[in-house]
Amino acid sequence: MDKDITLLVIEDDDVDLEMIQRALEGQNLTCPVVTAADGVEALEILRGSHASKGIHEPYIIVVDINMPRMDGFEFLTELRLDPDLADSVVFMFSSSDAPDEIERAYAMKVAGFVNKQDAGPKFFRLAEMIERYTMAIRLPGIRTLRSG
Repeated sequence: MDKDITLLVIEDDDVDLEMIQRALEGQNLTCPVVTAADGVEALEILRGSHASKGIHEPYIIVVDINMPRMDGFEFLTELRLDPDLADSVVFMFSSSDAPDEIERAYAMKVAGFVNKQDAGPKFFRLAEMIERYTMAIRLPGIRTLRSG
């Protein structure tokens, strides 16, 4: 039996967050989505210390770069230093397409870097990329994000 994969979306912009969630629905992806407003909250969720939010494995993380308190790169640094979280699958997205940010993201072992403008109308390309990733790459206990 297939396990559901959970998406942890780390995004401080409510409009972008809503568009991501609608894109997932538009692709008929029925996976659970957990949200965090920044890297600090995301690490609390991943480490099981958040007061009201939790996450189960397997999961994929989608993180924006520019956020308050702890940005995407600071989050990724902390994640990679934590032996329990270091192997997490992470997609980074940003409104920037600066080559140094893209190179830095891949040097930090992200699975993909998506420019928000390239994500297409209402982030459908981001949702499609995540779905295709899970279909092409074997993650423990997962065969697909689609149910049914």
